[in-house]
Parts: sequence; C-alpha cells; structure tokens
Amino acid sequence: MLEVPMAKNLALHRSADQVAALHAALSDEQRSLGDADEFRSASTRFHDLVGRLSDNTTAEVVANILGQLVNLHAQQVVHESVANEEAAIHRAHSKLVKLIEKGDAAAAEAHWRSHLDAVAGHMTFRAEPSETINLFH
Repeated sequence: MLEVPMAKNLALHRSADQVAALHAALSDEQRSLGDADEFRSASTRFHDLVGRLSDNTTAEVVANILGQLVNLHAQQVVHESVANEEAAIHRAHSKLVKLIEKGDAAAAEAHWRSHLDAVAGHMTFRAEPSETINLFH
C-alpha cells in the first residue's frame, strides 16, 4: 500500500496549491458520478494526484505502474451499476482531502489505509480466481 505513506507525507507537507489541486480533482470526480467509466478515470486521476503531490518521485512511479494494473483489473471485475460505490469512494476521497488540509497526517494515513483495504477487498471479492489480466492487449 504505497499510497498510504504518500497520503501521510502530503498531509505533513501540504501547500495551499496542493490542497487546491486536490479540491479540483474532487470536483472532477463529483461531476463524473453516475458514469462508471468516467468515474473510474476520475478516481484514478485522484489517486495519481495524491502520488504526484507527495513529492516522492520513485514512489510515484511505482504507484503509477501499480495503479495501471489495478485499473485494468477494475475494468474486468467492476460492474457498470456502481452508483452507491461511486458515492462511497467519493466520500472517502473527500475525507482524505479534509484530513490533508487540516494537516492531520496520522488520521490521513489511517483513513487511506482503511479505504484502500476496503477497495482491495471489494475488488478481490468480485474477481474470479481463474481470471488473468492481459497486460499486452
């Protein structure tokens, strides 16, 4: 869970510009609610932004690669009718931004760990054990 320490670091060292960028990403994500494909893209952009703003280039690159794999997996296992899930995910992202804005690194870290655990559990629950992600198509 590479994003967890990235979120903590961002909360510790946030700037007004970084917080504004996070709020803009949340606005984009909110506009995409109800469109599963667009929401998935907006959510991915939000996660990428958290990585980019954490100012750890190596962790950002690794998180980006892993994020692409997660996105490929999500496309295969997440159903189109995820309106309730979209709202819950958006609320979790909004809470992270509030914690970062407050500078509450410990709470941001704990919240992001909990969110990522829930998402991972949800995605693996829906996955068929025999499915393989084709990285080369």
